[in-house]
Amino acid sequence: MNQLESQGGELKIKKEFKLGDYDAFFALAPQGYTSEQVILAFGDNSFSVLVIGVFPNNEEDRKEITDLILSSYYDKNLKPNINDNLFYEVNLDNSEFKLSTVNGIFGTYTLNGEKLKVDDLFKNSFLIGTLPYTDDFDIKKHSDNLIYKYQNNEFVEKRLKIDIISEKEFNEGENKIIKVEMVGTKQGLKSKMFQYIKQTPNGIIQFISSDYTENSKYINEYKAIAEKITLKQ
Repeated sequence: MNQLESQGGELKIKKEFKLGDYDAFFALAPQGYTSEQVILAFGDNSFSVLVIGVFPNNEEDRKEITDLILSSYYDKNLKPNINDNLFYEVNLDNSEFKLSTVNGIFGTYTLNGEKLKVDDLFKNSFLIGTLPYTDDFDIKKHSDNLIYKYQNNEFVEKRLKIDIISEKEFNEGENKIIKVEMVGTKQGLKSKMFQYIKQTPNGIIQFISSDYTENSKYINEYKAIAEKITLKQ
């Protein structure tokens, strides 16, 4: 929400409150003169929910959509399998890295699945995500955009200075692949980074990793894991 306002967006209503046992945030944001957006976020340090609705700029639709969104709640008896949200398979049988969190369709992996905290800026970890296939997907441009975002993160403390060590783009049958090995420097601490993107006829896989160990002892493991990721059928 702060980012929205800093970019010139308007929040007509912004309210923090308790939704049951959980900290919650509610906002109503005009979208030009014709529509509005309503946003509800709630959770704690173990889960988070984000609900967004858009409706024409009139009182009847505003009330209907807002009432529906504010009826959201967390069912404590629900025990979801977080892997169900992921559209890929990864083999970690011989690895110390385990799934830590799932954010949308992106899985983050850490040593022994340790949960990442807000101030954990220097953890050895990797992220796997998928994107739908599109005919106009430019794998090099997508890779470059990701690297640009590392260097220009909206949170200053997370920004990286990137030095590219190697970059290789090639075809493998029907698939297009780009691999980039980098050194990233964050707050004076260096890490070895490996980025792997594979475009297949059924979807796109992206793998992003950081190794903060002195001798980059995990980087070869990262490369081996990335190569074996497959899309779920």
